[in-house]
Amino acid sequence: MLNENIVLKMKDIVENCMGDSEAACKSNCPMNTDVKSYVRLIGEENGQEAIKVIREKLFLPGTLGRICAHPCEQNCRRGEEDSSIAIASLKRYAADNFDDIANWDISIKAKNGKKIAIIGAGPAGAQGAIDLAKEGYDVTIFDKLPVFGGMMRVGIPEYRLPREVIDKEYSLLEKLGVEVKLSTEIGKDISFEELEKNYDAILVAVGKQSGRIDRSLENHDAEGIFHAAEYLKEISLTKNFEGAGKKVAVIGGGDVAMDCARSSKRVPGVEVVYSIPLESTFEKMASSNHEIHGAIEENIEFKLGNGISRIIKDENNRISGLEIKKCLSLFDENGNFNPQFDEDVKEIIEIDTLVFAIGQGVDNSFDTDKKLATRRNG
Repeated sequence: MLNENIVLKMKDIVENCMGDSEAACKSNCPMNTDVKSYVRLIGEENGQEAIKVIREKLFLPGTLGRICAHPCEQNCRRGEEDSSIAIASLKRYAADNFDDIANWDISIKAKNGKKIAIIGAGPAGAQGAIDLAKEGYDVTIFDKLPVFGGMMRVGIPEYRLPREVIDKEYSLLEKLGVEVKLSTEIGKDISFEELEKNYDAILVAVGKQSGRIDRSLENHDAEGIFHAAEYLKEISLTKNFEGAGKKVAVIGGGDVAMDCARSSKRVPGVEVVYSIPLESTFEKMASSNHEIHGAIEENIEFKLGNGISRIIKDENNRISGLEIKKCLSLFDENGNFNPQFDEDVKEIIEIDTLVFAIGQGVDNSFDTDKKLATRRNG
């Protein structure tokens, strides 16, 4: 007679079998990349075929191997036994060692006479342009920035994503005949109506480039206060930030907050950098572990489990300090974000620059006639 534990184990296997389903890593990849195949090929020392499999779905293997949030790893079944497979690192390995431009697939179908306009030269717009160009469409990308890459170029620091990696992977656009018009803002340099008139279809891929500042705080409009999007953009384009002083505080606990804090260390003249997340421990922070470790190694001073009590400014209307208060909890009994604070536990830190990394939104100002339905999240 079978042991009861064995019977229960067999029942669990049968009920939860995914034999007829896609692998968890593939189904959780936004681009549905065939992870199992390219990981197996790398294991078989066949990197050339592995990179071909990756490029069947996406054109940014070197970029994603460095910055992807890798939901595939979070859902990797191997993690139930010991640890997840390092999928993103393997993608980077394949890209850095086997991604030869000479082997890229630049075949396109016969031209179909249709013209597509794409607003935004970030990864979504570029991937859309590549897929459409291969299908025979004439594609033109418009972007208000002077460089392509979107937030990858102006939101992700160069130390995380070398610009030559972006340049190499974006060169596929030119090879496929995609026209890219930079420094061209829709609604300013060319109207949305002109695109409607001159193109058969429009793909809007503007991303989230509009930052947020907590405007409920008194003195939120003092000089020296910025949002993450503008802060990282200027540093990315100029390797400096003219508005920064000597002592910077960054509000937020995600990867963007860590980018702001670590980038601040690279701004000439900055001496002290504080990171102020609501989360009480590093483990609870939304940021990736490697980003937190990097910040610690670069001597970012963490004020864990704190929120802003008030902003202090000087006689010149510039921020001069920050009073922070202890955060007791982040969510209410219904699971809604509703931070609670201990008003009796406060601390004042001296700063002259404050950066809010508390989320971003979509800038749809180009849609002056409100033709596009917009949800709360943009």
